[in-house]
Amino acid sequence: MIAYIDLLAVFFSLIFLGYGTWNDLKIRKVSNSVWIAFLPIAILLTASRILLRRDLMLISLLSIFIILLISFLGFYSGMMGGADSKAYICIGIAMPLYPNFVIFFFHPFFPLSVFINSFIISSIVFVYSFLRNIFWIFFKKESLFLGFEDEPLWKKILVLITGYKMSVNDLDNKIQYFHPIEEVKIKDGAMHRNLKILTKIDDIDVQSFQNLTNKYTTKKLPNYIWVTPLLPMILFITLGYIITIFTSDIIFSLLANI
Repeated sequence: MIAYIDLLAVFFSLIFLGYGTWNDLKIRKVSNSVWIAFLPIAILLTASRILLRRDLMLISLLSIFIILLISFLGFYSGMMGGADSKAYICIGIAMPLYPNFVIFFFHPFFPLSVFINSFIISSIVFVYSFLRNIFWIFFKKESLFLGFEDEPLWKKILVLITGYKMSVNDLDNKIQYFHPIEEVKIKDGAMHRNLKILTKIDDIDVQSFQNLTNKYTTKKLPNYIWVTPLLPMILFITLGYIITIFTSDIIFSLLANI
């Protein structure tokens, strides 16, 4: 019976994640209604599972606590968007432990593996950003940090793997897909540009980004602005979910084969 509940959990999870992915790819936003609809189903599934196997209650609650902690810390630190944290929470409540039909796994905490796997998949953007910046250095023949010479080294290193420079003109119809990692301020009558990489993801809206790009076009600033792409993270969470079902935890699998 539990195997059927687990199959239902996978089915409903993929339905809601699939719909969320479609919206995330299209507009980089997922309505709260998706998670509001998913949550009661998730609670019902796990409640049914625990009623059949009361010995799973404590470890299930521990798993849910772990993913709740990760989700809240990720959201309030600004490293995770609201939709992403809600997706992890719903996944964790719907399937706190590995499904009954998965025989081989390294630890019982299914949502933790989904989180790890989706993060690993999404980290490909770091490689892309780094390679794009290397390309700039070798082919643009221009200083990568022009106007940011006084910024600390640690910021420059972090920016190298999390963002890249993009033409202000190219951003006209793409603002909703990027996040600025610099700011322009007027101090003592002069324009100052600073790298700003710790802003919460959900705090930047299209209008504030538009105001920033307007400063570049009206104040005769360089044509390029530092941005980081807004990832369709629900897509990576969905892929991480599917990978977890079939291959368990990527990191533990690699360690086991070393």
